[in-house]
Amino acid sequence: RYVQMSALGADPNGPTAYVRAKGEAERAVRASELDWTIVRPSVIFGEGGEFLRFTKLLALPYVTPLPGGGETRFQPIWVGDVAPMLAEAIEDDAHVGEAYALAGPEKHTLADIAKFAHGAAGRSVNVVTVPMGLTKVGLRLADRVPRSPMGSDQYRSLQFDNTTDDNDVGAFGRDPSTLKTLGEYLNE
Repeated sequence: RYVQMSALGADPNGPTAYVRAKGEAERAVRASELDWTIVRPSVIFGEGGEFLRFTKLLALPYVTPLPGGGETRFQPIWVGDVAPMLAEAIEDDAHVGEAYALAGPEKHTLADIAKFAHGAAGRSVNVVTVPMGLTKVGLRLADRVPRSPMGSDQYRSLQFDNTTDDNDVGAFGRDPSTLKTLGEYLNE
C-alpha cells in the first residue's frame, strides 16, 4: 500500500513549481500498479512543524510588512488529526484508489495566522500592506540570493488560497468541527 502526501491544488499544469511537482508525483502514483491513496492536506501545524515557525520568520512581531496585506487564506490542519487519517488510509482497503482533500475546521488569512502565532507568545502584530507589484519585484530579486527562503514561486503561491470547500475528512469518520483549531493548539 502506498500513501502519497500531496497538497491542496496539486496540478501538473499549476501556477507554481511546488504545485506542479505535487501534481507530477500524483500522476506517477496513479499510473503505477501500486495500491495507492493520495492525501492533499492544506498546511499542517504541530509540534516541530515548519508552518508556524516559517510564518513567524516571515511576519515579524509588532510591525510587519506582508504581501497584499497578508490576505492569502489557509485552512491549517493539526498533525494530530492528520496522522490517524494516514494510518487508516494504509489499513483500510476502502481508501485504495482515492484522493482526499484534508483541511482544518477554519480558514484564516496569513495576517491572522501571524497574529495568532505571535499573540500566543504575548506579542502583537500590526500588518503593513506591501503592494503585490512591489512584492513581485522583491521576490524576483530574492531568486538571485543563494538559499533565500522566498522567491518568485512564493509570489505566485500568494496569488491563490490554500483552502478547500470539499473537505474530505468525513471519509475518515471525522467531522471538520471536531478537528483541533489553530487557536486551540496555540493556547495549550
